[in-house]
Amino acid sequence: MKKIRKLIRIILSKVYVNKKIVHNKNSQNKNKVFFPNVEFVNSQIGDYSYIARNSIIHNTRIGKFCSIGPNVVVGYGNHPTNILSTSPVFYTKRTDFDIGPDIDLYDGHSKVEIGNDVWIGANVFVKNGVKIGNGAVIGAGSVVLNDVEPYSITVGVPGKVKSKRFSEDVIFKLQELEWWEWSSEAIRENYNILTSEKIIENLDLLFEIKKKMSNDI
Repeated sequence: MKKIRKLIRIILSKVYVNKKIVHNKNSQNKNKVFFPNVEFVNSQIGDYSYIARNSIIHNTRIGKFCSIGPNVVVGYGNHPTNILSTSPVFYTKRTDFDIGPDIDLYDGHSKVEIGNDVWIGANVFVKNGVKIGNGAVIGAGSVVLNDVEPYSITVGVPGKVKSKRFSEDVIFKLQELEWWEWSSEAIRENYNILTSEKIIENLDLLFEIKKKMSNDI
């Protein structure tokens, strides 16, 4: 009997580890990847973005081409601190407890906005209501309590800007370029330019490509 129970526990543990929890499928985008054991609730995710294993994503809008590392927690909810208790039995009816208010008195789930081409490292926590700009990088283990500007590198507890990936004028141009809105065909056709380290030198060429695509529409 002990061997049978042990075998059942092993089987159940494997099932759970490989479980992908996708509670919300509002997004109509394609080419998005969820690694095993991702909890994805009331959220949307763009094309070519992925979420690594064991991450919890609630009340979040994620852009395109984003890389979300393992064990990341985003938008998990806040508790009020201006009343007697922080327990949910005193401010929300959405619990399994046998006491609670008749109506929700506090909403701790303000939306998190994650832009395009954002990289969030492993074990990061992002507070509700935070906005992370396009091209930003969040270092592993960071705790993000405030908005993150586009193309900035944020690290630490609490998270602080370490540096910018590019100069302000280049960041402005990249925001205008919006290469993440290009079609997959256009990205494939210009793959060598988009993967070149000569980013600044190729900006004019990339804008010419964008202009040509607009004229072809």
